Amino acid sequence: MADTRRRVKVYTLNEERQWDDRGTGHVSSSYVERFKGMSLLVRAESDGSLLLESKINPNTAYQKQQDTLIVWSEADNYDLALSFQEKAGCDEIWEKICQVQGKDPSVDITQDLVDESEEERFDDMSSPGLELPPCELSRLEELAELVATSLPSPLRREKLALALENEGYIKKLLELFHVCEDLENVEGLHHLYEIIKGIFLLNRTALFEVMFSEECIMDVIGCLEYDPSLSQPRKHREFLTKTAKFKEVIPILDPELKQKIHQTYRVQYIQDMVLPTPSVFEENMLSTLHSFIFFNKVEIVGMLQEDEKFLTELFAQLTDDTTDDDKRQELVNFLKEFCAFSQTLQPQNRDSFFKTLSNMGVLPALEVILGMDDLQVRSAATDIFSYLVEYNPSMVREFVMQEAQQNDDDILLINLIIEHMICDTDPELGGAVQLMGLLRTLVDPENMLAAVNKNEKTEFLSFFYKHCMHVLTAPLLANTTEEKPSKGEPSPYNDDFQTAQLLALILELLTFCVEHHTYHIKNYIINKDVLRRVLVLMGSKHAFVALCALRFMRKIVGLKDEFYNRYIMKAILFEPVVRAFLNNGSRYNLLNSAIIEMFEFIRVEDIKSLTAHVIENYWKALEEVDYVQTFKGLKLRYEQQRERQDHSKLDSMRSILRNNRYRRDARTLEEEEEMWFNTDEEELEDGEAVLPADRSKTDGEIVDHFGKFMERKKLKDGDDKEVLTKSPLTGRQSPSFKLSFTGASGGGGKSSLSRQLASGNLLGAPAPPSSPGTIAKSTPHTPAITTKGGIIGLVDYPDDDDDEEEEEEEEQWETEDEDGDVEENMEAMRDHSELTFSRHSKAVFCVSLDAGSSSLVVTGGEDDQAFVWRLSDGEVVLHCAGHKDSVISASFSHDSSMVATGDMSGLIMVWKLETRKRVWSFEVGDLQWMAWHPVAPVLLAGTDEGSVWMWKVPGGECKTFPSPGSQATCGVILPDGKRAVVGYEDGTVRVWDLKQGSPLHVVKGAEGHCGPLTCVACDRNGSLVLTGSVDCTVKLLNTTTGKVVGVLCMGSSTRGCEDGEELPAVEASANSVESVAFCHVLPLIAIGYLDGTMGIWDIPSQTLRHQCRLQAGIVQLRW
Repeated sequence: MADTRRRVKVYTLNEERQWDDRGTGHVSSSYVERFKGMSLLVRAESDGSLLLESKINPNTAYQKQQDTLIVWSEADNYDLALSFQEKAGCDEIWEKICQVQGKDPSVDITQDLVDESEEERFDDMSSPGLELPPCELSRLEELAELVATSLPSPLRREKLALALENEGYIKKLLELFHVCEDLENVEGLHHLYEIIKGIFLLNRTALFEVMFSEECIMDVIGCLEYDPSLSQPRKHREFLTKTAKFKEVIPILDPELKQKIHQTYRVQYIQDMVLPTPSVFEENMLSTLHSFIFFNKVEIVGMLQEDEKFLTELFAQLTDDTTDDDKRQELVNFLKEFCAFSQTLQPQNRDSFFKTLSNMGVLPALEVILGMDDLQVRSAATDIFSYLVEYNPSMVREFVMQEAQQNDDDILLINLIIEHMICDTDPELGGAVQLMGLLRTLVDPENMLAAVNKNEKTEFLSFFYKHCMHVLTAPLLANTTEEKPSKGEPSPYNDDFQTAQLLALILELLTFCVEHHTYHIKNYIINKDVLRRVLVLMGSKHAFVALCALRFMRKIVGLKDEFYNRYIMKAILFEPVVRAFLNNGSRYNLLNSAIIEMFEFIRVEDIKSLTAHVIENYWKALEEVDYVQTFKGLKLRYEQQRERQDHSKLDSMRSILRNNRYRRDARTLEEEEEMWFNTDEEELEDGEAVLPADRSKTDGEIVDHFGKFMERKKLKDGDDKEVLTKSPLTGRQSPSFKLSFTGASGGGGKSSLSRQLASGNLLGAPAPPSSPGTIAKSTPHTPAITTKGGIIGLVDYPDDDDDEEEEEEEEQWETEDEDGDVEENMEAMRDHSELTFSRHSKAVFCVSLDAGSSSLVVTGGEDDQAFVWRLSDGEVVLHCAGHKDSVISASFSHDSSMVATGDMSGLIMVWKLETRKRVWSFEVGDLQWMAWHPVAPVLLAGTDEGSVWMWKVPGGECKTFPSPGSQATCGVILPDGKRAVVGYEDGTVRVWDLKQGSPLHVVKGAEGHCGPLTCVACDRNGSLVLTGSVDCTVKLLNTTTGKVVGVLCMGSSTRGCEDGEELPAVEASANSVESVAFCHVLPLIAIGYLDGTMGIWDIPSQTLRHQCRLQAGIVQLRW
């Protein structure tokens, strides 16, 4: 026969059930004279030596797996496998094996139903059963042969098992075992070994129940002592009865439970120690044995869990000061074993198990145990704690947060864990590594998202950074002082190997925090100057510590956060990195590559601030590095940045010179603009209108959104051209619109809370003094009434030929004179409301109309209540109960099918109006604002911690936008539904991509505000956004480019606007911008201030058109 060679790997199975690679060669099938038959030969491809020589035995079961693997078992449980490089080679050798055995090559197992013809199979299926020989000493050999021949056939195995069950055969065999032992009949004992082993491979639960019963199990173990392959029997029974001792650390009163524990231990012993290692084909035949042990453990855990007296006594003795150390060690080891059994439970049962342990006080008990001096006890306690953290980290977090309210930081459980990690005496820090993994699990936000307590993430991280982080970083800060030693003096920090390992572990956890936490770790790094201290380790003699320090910095740089970048630049923190790079010299090692990679990242990602910092400070030291192009590339980036900046400045200057729209004099308005405001007598004197923003910031752009107004036909010299359609009421040719705004009680001041909340008055009508929680509806076309506490202004802008209308308008508006004085004699307030809603018992903080029919109103107030009621009659449609604090936000969804209410504590609830039921709720940190999506059931909310949350309601799918480390004070979703604009307490504005979850634009620094933002509004198509701040300024932002195209200030509020200086806190808070609003009919905006000033601005020219002053501060404007 011609040899057929294919490339294969030869594997053998070792005693640990792992495959060992014996080499690679080429396989062939040929006749081997000394085997007297066809054999498989594998010769090594390296030297041609013989790797394998195996006869193809007609009775051996070969198996083909995964198209390229052939597996079989030879004598003495010697398992072999050939792994083919090509499927064709595997198929060819398989055909040779099947040819020798006379089997069908299409079947992947050659010895299934071996030696059975179709007729024999039919006979087996139709025969009534298998007849066993009498259970006698003389028939043991016959029975052993019957068992061996039945195992390969599933049908025969089934019939053999049924015969053994029905005839009570196992107990008879065990009686023969005693006879053989008494007679020292070794041959009979060997036959019994083969028979009992074969019964195990039948894989039948009913047989196991008989064999593992109290009366039979020791005899079964005795039969398995007499392995024919061993010269002497093993003494398993002696070990179980004399050596292995059962200790009841707590007396077990239930005899069934005690028997189950004994049985499980012995069966586990049989599986692990008594039965021979199963071959590849026998392993699946023991699945029922695995299941038997598994379900026994489940029963044991359940029975112990239900025994409250047992568990109560267990934890009482664990925490009792009088319990001696030996007893406590036994108790801890029992609890450890108990928790280990819990791994067999299903998730639902496991949760119940750990909840029971928590109720019994497992965590306080661990706290006591971890404080002991015994190393073994502490080690076992650590293992128990690891089970708790792995399976129920939320339970641990909840405990430590509750504990922090009662105890000092030093005795908190989590701090004890950190201390044990720091004080680990193992030179390799094996225990410290385990504890660090547990801490990482506890602070990982990923396993907090699905928690029952939706606020768990915020609360726990705040707790950890306040109470625990200083303990974790203590070794780092203690070993990284910046004092430089004098010549000949030792290093200022401990640089031995064990300390270096500990610092590396701490740095690994801090690096994880940088990646997964936001403002918590950022604030900690900045406040403690952690990065500077970490970079001291760049000078460590241990390269792995220097790499850990570098990895920490690389993770920070990788965030591309300008907050971090400014910190790095201000503190000159690249210096130790560059120094380490230069000290490393020309050595090509991991440190060299890692440092170069960090600078390459800065170059590729074009981080402009860091690029400029590195080149301006370190270029002379790095310019000689020419074996990589990274630093030359950085220099090129820097030069390109400078060139672009120079061009940008030149273009800005040209834009200012050629664009006359930004002249200070309002009388230079083009005719197209004057068509809207043609009232000469209302023109403000020079100096009353404040200059818009620095024009270098606008890049010469004109507000595109209002270009349509500027493109209208110019007015002729006469008045015969109609600009707009006539009003059906007056026949006038000028547009008409109404502006409503509300005032806060008290003319001078207002709390920070009030600045964030809407007035309780609907459409500007104040509540009667006798009803502090009243909401009133104004009468249409009400003339302007100036009064303490509120004003309603109806504003008409007539054509210049309508003198009568101009006079009426002047009567309606109280305009400031040249000195800025305000009319003091205000007309008394008249109540024009059609309806008064009086269900609120305290101040009303928010009000909203449904967008669909404007027939429903939702209100919320200081009384922790929210109501949905009809505008027609004031009848309550829905009482939104359940809030825990003042309701500060309430609004309808885009289709008015749902209403959302949120309180100051962060509880948000959504109600479905059709069913009048609550359909969703969530808790965040302290709530600042909420906003519905314009076309979808999506809700956005900003929090005190700075995070912005977005949910799909009522499904609850959630997305978070990370905090910049400052409160998210206001926000709005743009009309396209794809972007949102959020203002922050630090004066920055971010335009977020709602789908990607990343900021499209960030307005900060000179272009941002000098103080916290208070309000934000967008125009009809979302191309422009107004932002107001306590710095008394309003900024006009182009949402497409992210550029500020205008800065609006009024009167004395101009101070600090142009030079970027922050206003004094008292002055800023006394007259902050409280509300801004776009007019959707004309290119106008309205701005309301805390001191009662309101201004109407023309957007294209950015000039102040009208101004009025109230005695009370304005908190809400509505066109």
